[in-house]
Amino acid sequence: MVTGLIVTMKGLSFFVAKVKGCRLSEVLNRRDEMIDQLSDLAGGGFTSPVLLIQINMFDCGGLVIGIRVSHHLFDGFSAACFITSWATASRNGGIDDHEVISPTFDLTSFLPENGLRLPKMKPRPPLMGTDNGVTKRIVFDGAKISALRAISHDPSFPRQPSRVEVVTALIWRAHMGVSLAKHGRLRTSLAAHSMDVRTCGRNTEVPELKDLVGLLIGSMTKCKETEVKREDVFPTLLRTRNELHEAVEKGEVDVFMFTSWCNFPAYKIDFGWGKPVWVSRIHSGYEAATFLDTEGGDGIEAWLSFNKQEMPLFLQDKDILAFTSQEAL
Repeated sequence: MVTGLIVTMKGLSFFVAKVKGCRLSEVLNRRDEMIDQLSDLAGGGFTSPVLLIQINMFDCGGLVIGIRVSHHLFDGFSAACFITSWATASRNGGIDDHEVISPTFDLTSFLPENGLRLPKMKPRPPLMGTDNGVTKRIVFDGAKISALRAISHDPSFPRQPSRVEVVTALIWRAHMGVSLAKHGRLRTSLAAHSMDVRTCGRNTEVPELKDLVGLLIGSMTKCKETEVKREDVFPTLLRTRNELHEAVEKGEVDVFMFTSWCNFPAYKIDFGWGKPVWVSRIHSGYEAATFLDTEGGDGIEAWLSFNKQEMPLFLQDKDILAFTSQEAL
């Protein structure tokens, strides 16, 4: 049972909940079953409030801290900086500590709007919703990722593939297999990552894993090495966003979104009670994959949100079965 206190301020909602009849160790033993039951953060709009925090306090002394932020104000990196600074201020007794990063709101000095001819922003595609969607957690441990990197590498690649790239390619390929089973033909597939959007051509068979890894390495390397003028950054982002939404609206292109929170200092966050034993996310209304580090730092937890009818097909993919352990939400 959860009882709680709610404090609401302009732009911020802060919940303190007391969890009765359950120990934190029980939650960790049933983490995928319990995580959404401890959180009221999934409801509400995208902009109000811009920050929502829920503290769950257990009789054993354990804590679960849930945070939801608006993407209008935070991206993943800035959210990680905010939480890290909040923890540092809490641990050290104030915001004057030199380790605390104060926010700045000077983006317009880097991306000035004056004189820019911006393309019109298209509306966001509809959400999948909690009724039609389901979220699963699959775990790639360090040993399986090392094996995956070994079989995915090709001498023609300019460098070794990263763990994020090989996991992205594996999930993307499995997603193509689901589409092939559903439609009876392989449709054009587009992977949208935090760094790049790339289209896979029209083939009759699902591409080999090495081909997709090479495609990702090439696109990410090109993205890092390409110089974009400051005044061109925002228009380029808007055009890419609009192209992605147009592909979704047409319905003839399979689009799957990826985002990686790997290498964020999530497991170093310390409010003064010690570092977390688990960092997770909750259900998403989009068909998407979110990557987080495992506690040891060498593995990846992939949180996958799919249509309910398609998820079983995805989880039975032979490579997904071979390289992961699976947990259900």
